[in-house]
Amino acid sequence: MSYTDQDVREGRRLMNEGCENGLVIGDKLLTVTAPGGPDSAFDQYCDEISLNPKTARQYRHTARMCTPPVRQLLAVSGVHVSYSALREGARLS
Repeated sequence: MSYTDQDVREGRRLMNEGCENGLVIGDKLLTVTAPGGPDSAFDQYCDEISLNPKTARQYRHTARMCTPPVRQLLAVSGVHVSYSALREGARLS
């Protein structure tokens, strides 16, 4: 899987918006750098959007583990669950 200049621009925008969008950044990482793919492309993309690769792997893993049914359940629950709590839950999976 590869990424485009548009992917880089979007990744940079997400990074500039702050850490409240960890799942969104993780979703973007899933679309442009598949887990198990070449680390060089992943590392290069992280460098281009100014994201530490270790943090990026956490974002990507959390987004992958937070499936659409889980996200839907959270959305309808009316309860705010922080990214940190989601990340810790993803580690347990």
